[in-house]
Amino acid sequence: MKNMKYLICLLLSAIAIPCAAQQNDSFTLNGVVSGLSGKKLYLVYGNMKGEGVTDSAIVSGDSFHFSGKINEPTFAFLITEDVAKRRPEGSSTSFFLEPGVMELSASNGTLVNARIKGSVAQAEFDGLLEQYDRIDNRWKGVLDSLNNISKTDRDEADRLREWVLQPYNDEYAAAKNGFFHDKPESFVTAHLVANSQDIPTDTIKKIYAGFPENIKNGKYGKSISSELEKRMIGIPGTTAAAFSSTDIKGKKLSLADYKGKYVLLDFWASWCVPCRKGNPHLLAQYNKYKKNGFEIIGISDDDSKQDAWRAAVEKDGIGVWKHVLRGFSMSQTEVSPDMNTDITVRYNVRSYPTKILIDPSGKIIGRYVGSGEDEKELDLMLAKVFAK
Repeated sequence: MKNMKYLICLLLSAIAIPCAAQQNDSFTLNGVVSGLSGKKLYLVYGNMKGEGVTDSAIVSGDSFHFSGKINEPTFAFLITEDVAKRRPEGSSTSFFLEPGVMELSASNGTLVNARIKGSVAQAEFDGLLEQYDRIDNRWKGVLDSLNNISKTDRDEADRLREWVLQPYNDEYAAAKNGFFHDKPESFVTAHLVANSQDIPTDTIKKIYAGFPENIKNGKYGKSISSELEKRMIGIPGTTAAAFSSTDIKGKKLSLADYKGKYVLLDFWASWCVPCRKGNPHLLAQYNKYKKNGFEIIGISDDDSKQDAWRAAVEKDGIGVWKHVLRGFSMSQTEVSPDMNTDITVRYNVRSYPTKILIDPSGKIIGRYVGSGEDEKELDLMLAKVFAK
């Protein structure tokens, strides 16, 4: 019977009917895991339509089985039913699921050390994870020390992390960039780029240009293309997006009313530690240049915590400039916010603090993301424009 199916497929391929392509849209995951007999496992992944899928299977003896339809490697999660118990250690594992037959093995009732065979993408990713493990081992003593300090003095631990761990983070970045260079046509590269916010735009453009068409046309490629489009929003050289809102005092505020002035949009939140730490410096800059017509509009991510927003404005003494909320509605989601009401979407703000400087003509001339305590680039720009 198997030989007959093989011959039929050969005959059909001769007249350009893609049997192989049909098979390549399917995956099979066979697993063996000891200690979980009778337990339910959940496989979570994205299907060919870009929809989230959650499938389930019962472990029979030590075995389980999943199958489905995907047309390219995709990142997936395998989760035990114990995940409902606040994700105890070993209750999940993640890996690249891809068309074809794969095998997963694990032992001792845990998925933490699960191994995958039959996935080219996972084999590539394992190589990168091994590099990460070597970095972690080299830095284990430092990481353990910081964790111990954090138990007694969290603020001091956070302060130390800002500069002690920079070389550690640099090693991680170098390993990832090396992978991008060595595997420019890998779905793993596409996945990592699509899910990283800290990669420079020029780097993303270069990586995307090197992708084969199947990746560009797949979900990761489309996500990266969309990200590149978003990164053109709210950048220097573009016109500032118009918005209107109600300020903290209940008065109407429109960006159009500030035409002819230099305006700094300060995207922040009451819960954002670096935002709050940077407020004294921002206040000093405001007092220095307000006589020159310098204005600031604070745009806060506190729509659901307005009491905290008002308290933070008062405590930090920044009520001297205007304040509005970003316009996030609880009926929307962070994944799909509303551009019509959400100011952060109009300026593609992803993290806090973010500051955007607008010139008197309404053009964006500066965008500054990161710690508010040391705003050297913003300070230099303000000094430059007000020196005229």
